[in-house]
Amino acid sequence: MKHRSFLILAAVIEAAFALWLLISPGSHLAFYGVPPDMGGMQMGRMFGAGALAAAVAFVVARDSARSPSLSGILWGGFVFNLIAALLALGLTVSGQWNAMGWVPVVLRLALAAGFILHARRMRPGQG
Repeated sequence: MKHRSFLILAAVIEAAFALWLLISPGSHLAFYGVPPDMGGMQMGRMFGAGALAAAVAFVVARDSARSPSLSGILWGGFVFNLIAALLALGLTVSGQWNAMGWVPVVLRLALAAGFILHARRMRPGQG
């Protein structure tokens, strides 16, 4: 998959999560079995804002040629998704999230893998 297609896919996934968190953070928390409270809903909205910013960056970068800027976006996407996957894994394994917690674990790990593969291709001498 070319980086253009991957970044569009990543942007769609991030935008979907972002809009869900921004519009209805309580239902997002409830999906994972977390009782929504005001603090959790505000944190969800903050995460949603960050995810929407990432989606915008991915869309803007989709047609970029190999450059340090594109490499930075790809490495940033890798770090973001790896950390999100590890956090979701910890919450799911510890029982703080229900079994639906495996959805973001798998999704974020898949995105992290895609970002690292594309970031490594940005290295000099790589195709």
